[in-house]
Amino acid sequence: MFATPGTPTSDEPTLGLHLNRLNHEKIAKHRKLGQPLIISDVQQPATTCWPRSIKTRSRVHYYLADRFAEEHRPGSLGVLLDQDGSITETSTSNLAVVLNGKIHSPPAERVLSGVTQLMTEIIADDLGILWVKQPVQMDQLLMADEVLLMGTDGGIWFANSVSNQIISDGLPGPTYERLRSEFDLMTGIATD
Repeated sequence: MFATPGTPTSDEPTLGLHLNRLNHEKIAKHRKLGQPLIISDVQQPATTCWPRSIKTRSRVHYYLADRFAEEHRPGSLGVLLDQDGSITETSTSNLAVVLNGKIHSPPAERVLSGVTQLMTEIIADDLGILWVKQPVQMDQLLMADEVLLMGTDGGIWFANSVSNQIISDGLPGPTYERLRSEFDLMTGIATD
């Protein structure tokens, strides 16, 4: 759903709703087999342009990151960078890395907050898994034990590789499995 300021002769905003079909087959595949990521050369727009806490009209940066990723590995998502070179998110998901049993994700002010990530954070807390919010460096992403992806369309899934480097033997990791199992129970998603 989106809103614009309206027309020049109206005091009311113009409201719109954009719908797209969910590709359930693709979602199930990513939840079971993972999704490749490519670290793009595309930076998030600076916070001096607009706060990252809002969805903006312009999604060009997401498009460019995904186009970069598709050129390097078809079917992959592009990971956006921050001005300091740390990683932020993808066009369809928040991103977190698991290192030594702890989950690390970019601070809330550096990404578009996601309801799915919030649910996953609650589940992690219930399971006693520590979640740290701090800038995630590229080497942390590349050396992660697991990479978690969280988004409205797909729920929670995992990255099987980052920039053609296999993560966790390309298989779902134990943290992902625990979180996904609880997420599926909370949301009523049938497990496969």
